Amino acid sequence: MNNAQAPAYPPQVLLDNFQRPVAPFPGMTKQEAVALAILPYFLDLAERKNTPAGGFVVNAIHDALDLAEHFCQASEKRIRDARTPELTAIHDA
Repeated sequence: MNNAQAPAYPPQVLLDNFQRPVAPFPGMTKQEAVALAILPYFLDLAERKNTPAGGFVVNAIHDALDLAEHFCQASEKRIRDARTPELTAIHDA
């Protein structure tokens, strides 16, 4: 199981002052939690850009999931790259 498919933490639902979820739901993966966080941007973009007069089509949920997948992969790579020199130095000592 890669990091993006691991359970997101904290596993309980927390709400802000406007009753919006600010923590992932139980069983939600990290990738899904990131997609949920950026979904409002894509919903707003879809509302403004999906015009019958020739605007481009925005599939908000699909685009949010794609960006979340890219973000999770990029963050995993950065974490892996950041840890590699330390582990190599400790192993060589």
